[in-house]
Amino acid sequence: MKDTNCFKYLLGSSVMVVGALGAGQTLADGEITFVSQGGAYQEAQTVAILDPVAEALGITIRQESAPDAWPMIKTQGTTGQAVWDVVDTPPLNCERGGNQGLIAELDFSQIPNAESMPEEYKTPYSVAYEFYSSVLAYNPEAFAGNPPQSWEDFWNVEEYPGNRALRNHPLGTLEAALMADGVAREELYPLDVDRAFAKLEEIKPHITTW
Repeated sequence: MKDTNCFKYLLGSSVMVVGALGAGQTLADGEITFVSQGGAYQEAQTVAILDPVAEALGITIRQESAPDAWPMIKTQGTTGQAVWDVVDTPPLNCERGGNQGLIAELDFSQIPNAESMPEEYKTPYSVAYEFYSSVLAYNPEAFAGNPPQSWEDFWNVEEYPGNRALRNHPLGTLEAALMADGVAREELYPLDVDRAFAKLEEIKPHITTW
C-alpha cells in the first residue's frame, strides 16, 4: 500500500529509530532506499542487517547518509514527496513527527516479533533495535588517587581542573547537566530544559564540544 503523505516507522531504538516513507509501494517494486548516519556505523549496519535482509527478501536496498535526518523528514512529510523509504533517526524525531502529523502510526500486526517485544521498547511510531549509553570517562594519570565519580565531579572544576568535552547535542548532555545539578536519575523526566541549560552555562568556559 502506497503512503506518500507520511512516514511509517518500522524499526527503531531507544536512541535510534528506523522509519519509512511510502515503503509499501517501493518494497513491492523490489527496492527501498535506506538512510543512516554514515561512516563505520552504517558500514556495520550493512553487514549485520541490510545485506542479510536484502538477500532474505530478494530486494535491492539503496543507501544514503544523513547525520541529521530531521530536516528532510519534515520536508518529505510536509510535501508528500517521498525520496526515502527507511530512515535511521533518533526516536524524538518520531515523536515530534507524529505530534506534527508527519508520521503515521505503526501497524504492529505487520511486525512479526512485536508481541514478544517489551512494551517499553515501543512507541506508536517506533520500535527498539539498538541501545547505547553516555558515560563519564577521564584520564587516570591526571586524577590518580582521586578520580571523578559523578557528573557533579565533572562540573567541579576546582577539585578537577582542566578542559572537558561534551557532545554537541542535547541527547545525554541535558541529562548530565541535571544530574550535576543534583537531580536524581529517576526524576530526570520530563527534563527541566531551562535548568539544564543554566547548569551548562556554568561549565561552558571549560568545554570543548564534539
